[in-house]
Amino acid sequence: MAPATASRPNPQQMNALIRAAVLAQAVRVRQPIFNSAWTPSQQATLNIQPKYIGLVRRFTVVITGQVKNNDGANTATLTDAGLANLLDFNQGVVLTDLNGYNRIQTGLWHVLIVDSVKRQKPFGTKFTPEAGTPWQTDGAWQPYQQPSSTIAPGATTSFRLQFDIPVCYAPDDLRGAIWLSVVNATMQLALTINNSLVVASTADSTQAMYTIAAASVANVALQNLNVAVYQDYLDQLPAGQGGQPALPMLDLATVYELKKSQVPNIAQAVENPLPYTSLRRFLSTTAIYDSAPAAAAGSNRFAGSDVSYWALQTASQLYLWRLDPQMFANEVREMIGWDLPAGYYHFSHRRQPIYTPTSGNIQLLLNPITANAGAIVHLGYEDFADVNLITQAPSIPGAA
Repeated sequence: MAPATASRPNPQQMNALIRAAVLAQAVRVRQPIFNSAWTPSQQATLNIQPKYIGLVRRFTVVITGQVKNNDGANTATLTDAGLANLLDFNQGVVLTDLNGYNRIQTGLWHVLIVDSVKRQKPFGTKFTPEAGTPWQTDGAWQPYQQPSSTIAPGATTSFRLQFDIPVCYAPDDLRGAIWLSVVNATMQLALTINNSLVVASTADSTQAMYTIAAASVANVALQNLNVAVYQDYLDQLPAGQGGQPALPMLDLATVYELKKSQVPNIAQAVENPLPYTSLRRFLSTTAIYDSAPAAAAGSNRFAGSDVSYWALQTASQLYLWRLDPQMFANEVREMIGWDLPAGYYHFSHRRQPIYTPTSGNIQLLLNPITANAGAIVHLGYEDFADVNLITQAPSIPGAA
């Protein structure tokens, strides 16, 4: 009888074996790659080059600075989004890969929500221990420093913001990781300041960090801004064939995307379709429904009172789910233990991603109770794409 031959592992099995070997044997490195003052009035966009070495997994950005109210009479008030609107609302964070493709092109608010959902708590927050337990008293640590909720005339407030920009899905899930030890590599991280950082108190504050009386908007400004960037990568990977580093090629052939889009002209009391583009596997959708853009700050977005329901519908018009806004508010509490600002919704598809090559024409539906002139939905998509297919797929619908 001929001896039995061992079957060769399929590509998915081989990728899993190599990934496990890389995570077990490679050396984790976290290094500062950039640290500089930033004067947005002279340079609105900060372009940062990575360190071209190893298997990069993420970047961590730390921004410190101050907001000065130079007005002599009016007080500036922090919006409900606050520091999440420090960078440009539509494309404050852009990560361009070795092929010149923008893997991340979205607002900081979207990045922070995804960071929080992955950690199952608001990113960077702490808990308060019970009385009598060790370390009950807070230390002097300030990895995050929120700016003041109000800035009096002539006053200044300081802040410190830290956030992760993911390259792969998670530190132990290398889908999306990029191998940077290549010749003539070109990759770029771009941060763009929000040019609508302060708006009039009579205007829509959805995209702003502070509001103040209309005549005083120009009197509130950033100062002493500094940006530090750290790179998290794996080095000294185990050797593969020919002594070359063993790389999980299916992980590297996957693009992890965070993209921002918008759908304007929302109609009242009907189902407004918000489509998903083809050739992608969607992990989550974040929506901001601005039902009254022309209204004053605080009257643009609401905690569900302007929405009848959200639904996910297949090409055969079957509702996979159809739920009222408070149901999703409860789901967000279960995901991160906190509430998002009014008008913000997060729909997680992680347990069963929306895979458009097989799902077909699947759509997110919004049926609003109220849709005033200019009503708009801002969308943040999180997805996987095949690096060999993304050039064939249409852009994210309604991309800003």
